[in-house]
Amino acid sequence: MPHRKKDVKFTQVSLFSVLLSGRYGGIVTLAELKKFGNMAIATMDRLDGEMQMIDGIVYQACANGHVYLPEDDATIPFGTVAAFRAERQVRLADVASYELFEERLAECCPEDSLPLAVHFTGASPA
Repeated sequence: MPHRKKDVKFTQVSLFSVLLSGRYGGIVTLAELKKFGNMAIATMDRLDGEMQMIDGIVYQACANGHVYLPEDDATIPFGTVAAFRAERQVRLADVASYELFEERLAECCPEDSLPLAVHFTGASPA
């Protein structure tokens, strides 16, 4: 019997075409977004940086290179969130180049065209 993947629900806020049309105003608060999951990527209100949510903590990375922890009342016009639960863990050791990283990742991730959430942890070489 083939391996059946667990159903993972992704929630998308708005459509990318809305951003392309120039509507950058936030429509969903971060507090509301957190109700749908603990991992997300989005753009902040008025395109004021990118938003990443990792383990339920929201980070706002701005063009000036600074990363902030925005308040829950901050808003986004577009983004995707998932309730991330690891199905498995894979250790990638001795990855000396980006090309090798891509090869190792391709070995452990499916090749179909479904959304995929991946959580990486790591350390710099000593």
